[in-house]
Amino acid sequence: MTLQTSGTITMDDIRTELLLSGSITLNDAAVRNLAGKPSGSIAMSDCYGKTGPTIKSIQRGSVELEARTNTNITISSVNMAKTILYTECVPGYIGYSQSNSAGNFIHIGAELSSSTNIYAVCGGGQGQSYLISSTLYWTIVEYL
Repeated sequence: MTLQTSGTITMDDIRTELLLSGSITLNDAAVRNLAGKPSGSIAMSDCYGKTGPTIKSIQRGSVELEARTNTNITISSVNMAKTILYTECVPGYIGYSQSNSAGNFIHIGAELSSSTNIYAVCGGGQGQSYLISSTLYWTIVEYL
């Protein structure tokens, strides 16, 4: 969002723009940053047309997983309530034994298990499945 360019701006408008909760004042660092006034006098009108930042940080990476394995990936600390984990998987070779007419399945997934950890897992299928590695690509987006 962007604050209006004319008319009355309230502290509620500014708080919403900055994705903050609780009470704020014009002298708060986040408000001064939004207004582009790091010091000196500041007025509500300094916030006209300003857009608050919405993304605090982005982290990316990848991990290779074999069938029936899991791993923990250490990341920089994030606020879990304001973070989304995006994943994409590129499977390697998946096969099945001739004697196993049901074939095989592979489940690959990940979750943000703590503020500094992604837990990734690659579950194997039935019988004699074989997987020559699968790559899990992950992106963590932390919002303000």
